[in-house]
Amino acid sequence: VGLSLTGCATTSGQGSYISPAQGGLYNSVGTSVSERLTTIKISGDVLDIYVLPWSGSQSDPRNTFSFKRESAPQAIAAIEKFMQWYDQAVQRGDQLDKDIASMKAGFFDYEVTFSFFSGNKTNHYLLLSTCDLIGCHTNAYFDYDNAVELKKLFEAFSRGEARSLHSTDTSAYQ
Repeated sequence: VGLSLTGCATTSGQGSYISPAQGGLYNSVGTSVSERLTTIKISGDVLDIYVLPWSGSQSDPRNTFSFKRESAPQAIAAIEKFMQWYDQAVQRGDQLDKDIASMKAGFFDYEVTFSFFSGNKTNHYLLLSTCDLIGCHTNAYFDYDNAVELKKLFEAFSRGEARSLHSTDTSAYQ
């Protein structure tokens, strides 16, 4: 049994892996989005995407975005819409903040909202937010390249192949 960076024990069947799509969090000190360690965990038909918060707390469930396998096509469509809007915004020099889609998360009582968010005319992000009856709370930002990786992750997850995306060679860590 090994220990992953999220603090979850890894096992041969199910564990946490470094995600090919790295999310970012807004850094109010630097007034920018900074990439954070992002992991994935698959438990049956649920994919958890966890973005390590600034505090380094490894147990905050608000930084986990959970998706049922059945919602993967909707997530893929939302990411494709982001990519389409990204191309338009870059071409036109537009800035916008607009929701794309919302879906029920995993087995929790909240939704995950996919939005298009412009940091400025040249920086556009796919924004994932957890939302409940009170409002939207946690935000994770994915730039274009990481949104592409996130789409690949959902495509593989929908086919039951997401574990194959784990590509870190750990043989050097003896």
